[in-house]
Amino acid sequence: MVIQLSSARLFNHLNLMQVNIYSFMHQIDTSIRVLSWKNFVCNFQLEENLPLIELDPQLLKQAVINIIKNAFEAMHESGTTDVHVFYEEPFMSIAITDHGGGLDPALADTIFQPFITSKTGGSGLGLVITRQIIESHHGTLTCDSRPGDGCTFTIALPLTQN
Repeated sequence: MVIQLSSARLFNHLNLMQVNIYSFMHQIDTSIRVLSWKNFVCNFQLEENLPLIELDPQLLKQAVINIIKNAFEAMHESGTTDVHVFYEEPFMSIAITDHGGGLDPALADTIFQPFITSKTGGSGLGLVITRQIIESHHGTLTCDSRPGDGCTFTIALPLTQN
């Protein structure tokens, strides 16, 4: 846990490069399939003609997979998650929607705080670190919870880090 918190502070040293978002999301899709999550489907929908984006692919991959993993767990390891990638100037957005029942309204305002979790055995650090990765890219991470239905986590990133 201490290592995770310490590494979260190192995100100001990004390995930035121009990334084709189609290739990037294909890598995420491949990584998810390798995890062999049975009874779990992740649908990817990417708009056409998306521009290149400047980011640290390893760190952003970690952030996106963590949100998808949370969706998998929220849906009790079965169901469908939708990943929608779109460009709305000046941001490229990745919206990850699950149908896992949504957040307990009592926790909704605290999910990005350290050590707050509803998972048995969870550390409460995954979303904290994920948000730090996104913010180190000058982006935002938001959550729209639909109690009784699910959640949509949206990552919004600028195209360049200038």
